[in-house]
Amino acid sequence: MPQWGGGTRMRNPKLEILKYQPLAQVGSPLRGRKKQILYAWRKKVMEVLPHADELTLSQLHNSVPQLIEQIADALEAADPGPTAELMRSSPDHGATRFDQNFKLNELLIEYHLLRGTVFENLSKALGRELTTVEAMGVNSSIDVALRRAAVAFAAQQVQDLKAQTEATAKYLSFLSHDIRGNLNAALLMAEALPGDHRVTLGADKGYDDHDFVAELRHMEITPHIAQNDTNRRSSVDDRTTRHAGYQLSQKKRKRIEEVFGWMKSIGLLRKVRHRGLERVGWIFTFTAAAYNLVRIRNLMRGTPQSQCA
Repeated sequence: MPQWGGGTRMRNPKLEILKYQPLAQVGSPLRGRKKQILYAWRKKVMEVLPHADELTLSQLHNSVPQLIEQIADALEAADPGPTAELMRSSPDHGATRFDQNFKLNELLIEYHLLRGTVFENLSKALGRELTTVEAMGVNSSIDVALRRAAVAFAAQQVQDLKAQTEATAKYLSFLSHDIRGNLNAALLMAEALPGDHRVTLGADKGYDDHDFVAELRHMEITPHIAQNDTNRRSSVDDRTTRHAGYQLSQKKRKRIEEVFGWMKSIGLLRKVRHRGLERVGWIFTFTAAAYNLVRIRNLMRGTPQSQCA
């Protein structure tokens, strides 16, 4: 157990108080005013976060009273066991708020309001302000719950974004192979573009198709497609071509092909000499890094990219 005089230096004084300093004079009234805390906290949350109706009844009347009980147990105990249990179970609140489409800052607001409500009710129950040690213990318990809930919320968010990204990639990969027409596959990829602002889409003259271009315009995507006007009329008219951005796009668009061309010819990737995803991935990354170095050198010299060697 840490020494409070001049012995062992504590790594985190507030957490050590919560773990080893029994504060029964605080834990007991906290448990006794659980209903009042719940009612006052719910009222404050509904005022500050009026759209939070779904946090009410079942979740509110289950998780928060349980959290208050665990905080009271941790405050009353002379050993770190209840604190460890508080740290273990606190993430449930954060994960539930993520499932209810809360934002992280709204979760933090909930705990901020809970902290103030707990202190108000403890002061009423004790008939006095909390001592420094008591306040440190209470603050530490709420800090523990807040940090664990916020980490769980963030973890759920990362997992959800990763799952969405993987699902979208697999879906587009399946459709691009299942649908033999390149135009349909390109439209699927265009539909998956994030955001709702107007964007441009570059493509070679093989995509200069009337229906394809019309569909892109309907999706508010400007078609920066190379014109195919050999014995035909291009579907990309002067609404697009008269802008300087289109001319610039035609010059820049081919650069990605130059990269792969360099990697195949100079970087010897036309026929890989390795087998297995890890080895092929490694040599691809290595070759791309080499291209970047050559590109940087040529940019510093003012050499056109097409002359990279």
